[in-house]
Amino acid sequence: MVSGHWIRYYHCSDWLIGFARMDVFTGGITPSSRMVRYLPLAIIAVWLLAYWPTFAALWQRWIQWDEAVAHGLPVFAIFVYFIYRRLPELTELKAGLWERLAALCLLFTGSGLWVIFYLISIDILAQLILLPLLLLAFSAVYGFRILTRFALLWPFFLFALPAWDYLNDPLLFLSSEFVGVMVRIAGMPAVIQGNSIFIPYGHILIADGCSGLRYLVIALALGYLVALLNQYRWGKLCITLTIAGILGLITNWIRIFILIVVGYKTEMQSSLMADHEYFGWALFALIGLPALFLAPVVKSSSQRLSDSLPEKPSLAGLIAMVGALAVAPMMSSFLLADGSVPEITPMLAGMGTPRSSTPLLVSAPDADRVEIIYIPDRNLYARVDHYRQTRQGQKLVPYIKRLYDSGQWQPVANETRMLAKKPVEWTVFQKKGSREQVAQLQWMKVGPYHSSSVVQAKLWQIPARLGGHRQFQVVTLQSSCLNRDCDSVQHRLEAMASELLQNEVRPL
Repeated sequence: MVSGHWIRYYHCSDWLIGFARMDVFTGGITPSSRMVRYLPLAIIAVWLLAYWPTFAALWQRWIQWDEAVAHGLPVFAIFVYFIYRRLPELTELKAGLWERLAALCLLFTGSGLWVIFYLISIDILAQLILLPLLLLAFSAVYGFRILTRFALLWPFFLFALPAWDYLNDPLLFLSSEFVGVMVRIAGMPAVIQGNSIFIPYGHILIADGCSGLRYLVIALALGYLVALLNQYRWGKLCITLTIAGILGLITNWIRIFILIVVGYKTEMQSSLMADHEYFGWALFALIGLPALFLAPVVKSSSQRLSDSLPEKPSLAGLIAMVGALAVAPMMSSFLLADGSVPEITPMLAGMGTPRSSTPLLVSAPDADRVEIIYIPDRNLYARVDHYRQTRQGQKLVPYIKRLYDSGQWQPVANETRMLAKKPVEWTVFQKKGSREQVAQLQWMKVGPYHSSSVVQAKLWQIPARLGGHRQFQVVTLQSSCLNRDCDSVQHRLEAMASELLQNEVRPL
């Protein structure tokens, strides 16, 4: 009796040989039939060309191998290869006229949405709409049954997108909490403040790169690949992804805990404290590879190809599909006029003494202009970072991870308030390892729209950009808290904020 693992090796070797030869489905096919069979790859090529600006941005992320989407390029290649493997099944699908017309209408609409996302430089939405656009292009040729026929395959493309970056902060919090519990259970003398762990020999910071995002996404992608190779059903796929996700998270937590133990035992002198990248991946392989080996194998029956010539899609239908895809670059080229670059109007001129910094450094991206003043009679600092969109492709709201140094400061109070009928964010920061506190009021302005958070600002840039507004501001008011009494400075910050908000006489 042949064991399941020998079956695994047989299927794996057969899969690799087929990949190398690239002729698994070509034997006995006439040139005309081969042209029809390879039509899906032509659709993918048109898809790539039509939305190349977004794919170019993805390419720049994929080739930065130290990023969280370093696996994006192999994921995309495997995705295309799986479509190639299913070409014979694609040619069996037929679509009615009304079905194709509906898909074309939706494809035109989706292309228009991509143009909007591209023009206002919201990369994440432009990237997320790529997969629906590909599915609609396929549906316009093969009908909507293709969506359910290969329902398990399509989501695999999502592992190549940077949308997972939005999980970084929750994962960082989760890692800090779990590792903190492990440190307490181990009985090590340590003070834990957020993502910082202070041991007698130094400060260990669980930085953004230690959130475990890379391990989680790659573990999920590998689990999904196992499901595709074994043709799991949805129930088994969910179980596989759950196990893969747990293993990815646990790998990162164990890695951080080991580093803390090594730092404590070696008094922070081990070389592992400075260079632990390879250690993390070795630990990931140690935990992940046995799980891949033990994954259940499902033996699929081989499918004999039909000798009959597949139905050729109509030429008019193909032209309409290509036109629906091509409408995106045509529209974007037509609407790419940059217009005049707006002038920056100072917001704090004559209101205080210019300074070079604030009590708590605002870690905003490089701005076109930065105003920083100190107002002695109010004992507060004011800072405004001005940004302008001067060319197409430049973001109106730049990428902002966070606006403070999480390695040095920790928020101990945070809430959104309304001043002059506009939202502002009230935060009290405490310096890690000390009793120093700073109170802060902060808000953002995207054209005429106000926001208290980066997420809201990203959403407001849609109507702002469509309305022709091309300026963005981050306004920050700060004051040091005396004797840890931040309530005493609250009214001074709010009075200053109300004054600035009420003095806005015109939109940017």
